[in-house]
Amino acid sequence: MTTPTVTGIRSVELETTGRCQLNCRHCCTSSGPKAPAGTMTRQDWLDAITDIAELGIPAVQFIGGEPTLAPYLPQYIDYALGLGLKVEVYSNLTHIRPRLWEAFQRHCHVDLSP
Repeated sequence: MTTPTVTGIRSVELETTGRCQLNCRHCCTSSGPKAPAGTMTRQDWLDAITDIAELGIPAVQFIGGEPTLAPYLPQYIDYALGLGLKVEVYSNLTHIRPRLWEAFQRHCHVDLSP
């Protein structure tokens, strides 16, 4: 059995958490410090990234809330890059752990969004 490829889809957004350090009125996702993190497990996210790659979609975007609050974001970035995906992270960069800076330096595009 062959895996189908999805043509025309350039990227998939993965909202890895609803949490955010900020509480912006203009937020389109109702994110904030008290928002839920979500119910997907680390393995669920890795499986989703695998599916994206197997479908031939070339890129994945990690969004949120604030994706840098997802505890396994560096692992997701490394995993997606290892599968040959282009990686983008949409972050407010309020607080970045050292391990995340390392992950961002691995051919990952970071968009500074307010």
